[in-house]
Amino acid sequence: MKNIEKIILTKLQRGEKLLKKKRYAEALEAFQHALKLDNRSDNAYAGLAVAYFEMDNYPKALEAIVNAILLRHKDIELKRQFLHILQKSGLSSFEPVIANELFKCLQNPLLFTEAVPLARSQLKAKADSLQQIENNDNLFKSKREILLDQMFLDLLFKSINTNIDTETLLTNVRKQILLAYPNSIADIGDLAEIKIFCTGLAHACFNNDYVFYVSPEESKILEQLEQDIITNIKQENLADLEFKLLLYALYNQLSELSCREELLAKDKNVWEPSFYLVLKRTLVNTQIENEIKANLPQLGIISDEISQKVKAQYEEHPYPRWFIATGRSRYKEQLKQYNFTLPEFLNSKLDILVAGAGTGQHPISTATSQSNNKIIAVDISGASLAYGIRMARDNNVTNIDFKQGDLLNVGQLNKKFHIIECAGVLHHMHDPMQGWQALVDVLHDGGLMYVGLYSEAARRDVVKARAKIAELGLTGKDGEIRDFRRQVLNDEYQEIKSVTKWSDFYNLPQCRDLLFHVQEHRFTLPKIQTALDKLGLRFVGMVANETVTENVEKLKDTIPKHLHPSQLKYWEFVEEQLPNTFIHMYHLWLVKV
Repeated sequence: MKNIEKIILTKLQRGEKLLKKKRYAEALEAFQHALKLDNRSDNAYAGLAVAYFEMDNYPKALEAIVNAILLRHKDIELKRQFLHILQKSGLSSFEPVIANELFKCLQNPLLFTEAVPLARSQLKAKADSLQQIENNDNLFKSKREILLDQMFLDLLFKSINTNIDTETLLTNVRKQILLAYPNSIADIGDLAEIKIFCTGLAHACFNNDYVFYVSPEESKILEQLEQDIITNIKQENLADLEFKLLLYALYNQLSELSCREELLAKDKNVWEPSFYLVLKRTLVNTQIENEIKANLPQLGIISDEISQKVKAQYEEHPYPRWFIATGRSRYKEQLKQYNFTLPEFLNSKLDILVAGAGTGQHPISTATSQSNNKIIAVDISGASLAYGIRMARDNNVTNIDFKQGDLLNVGQLNKKFHIIECAGVLHHMHDPMQGWQALVDVLHDGGLMYVGLYSEAARRDVVKARAKIAELGLTGKDGEIRDFRRQVLNDEYQEIKSVTKWSDFYNLPQCRDLLFHVQEHRFTLPKIQTALDKLGLRFVGMVANETVTENVEKLKDTIPKHLHPSQLKYWEFVEEQLPNTFIHMYHLWLVKV
């Protein structure tokens, strides 16, 4: 037995060496030999997956990596490899084993973001594979197998849908269920199943801030439903009340009810656990955030007129609403790819400023990766900060000092910072250069700055849509946004239909931010270079997301040899060839010279 184990180990070591030498066919033989001796060797399957992948045999690579995961199911790196192979494979058929592994990945915050689009693709494949009898009069029964799918419900709970067909389905099913209230729910389907689906949909609607269109007939029934809730709240039939509240939660936060105090007064144990989670997210947490907001430390007075308008927008709808805390690599890991000498201060305790904290996702992500450093996070919106502080508490993040104030007032912190992060903020200021200068003034010499700015080229479709909105005289009220979205989705404005490709379109505050914002500046790379020269900043490198990386790969044989990624001219060339490269903003690392 020991001799066999020794042979297996030798084959595995040989396979690993051959992989490093890029001799993939020979490596394949070594791992296959090891498997003949032990068909439960997780390392052999993992090695096979790499070899097949490098030989562009994605189906075999997928099969091998799944076998490896089944044997070593807690290995995060194997699961990352699985997601990468699956994405590359372009698998279009529904595979239960793949779907099962994807569902497990969705449960891990470190894998969640990568897993979401792949899970949606598998759900679409499953829907396509079902022999469904279309019944537009009863969509719940017609689409039951998808609407009650565990992974579909999990995605409703944890993410925001960005698919037009799925939005249409959810909007129509929601309408049919509401219109069946109060007399015909049984005609829709089994009540227990309807409750399961409605619970998932209530979370989805909360996640997208109730962006779905609401018809006049739905509005009329909602008025009746609210009155029934107010009447029923004093009665003993909690199951009946719970279902009414669940229906209401498909359209509004429960915090909007006039009887919310009576709901809060009830012991949480009287509710079904699944419903209490809806109650907690849409009422209890809102109360907590209101208490936090009332006691926020202030950073100066917000006097700029545009700043006041921006503040009002984000007070109404905290932005962005997020649900899963995802980590980032440490600064050294983020910066080592760039062609510059890493500052010595990265080896010691850092003073970090996040200017534009929003709802806390950015500073919490930074704080979890820089846990031994103290972070100051500033934002103009008290509602957004309150959401962020609550999420920091929920995720046990304690190294952030949140403050409400205008970015223009950061000098009042009386502190210099080694690193300043400011993504998606400067372009919403009255004078971006004034705000940028305020940040440079509190940055140590040699300090690093991470900045996110809108691209003029990538947002040309947004500019067209904003012009249409101005022509229609829309001001960005909730009802206007819902109506406008419905008209765009119904192809009434074909010339701007492309805005539906933006994920922000599928969430009400983000749609407002995308198309109805009170202030927006856009930049070009030459304009950014001019700004850097004035501010005493030097470009270090561009943060490359998947879109940027793919576009650079497409152009690798055409980019002039004298250009380098450490030069803005390099990225200017890329954007000239592929204008949508920076659709998610320019994300730049800079150093103060």
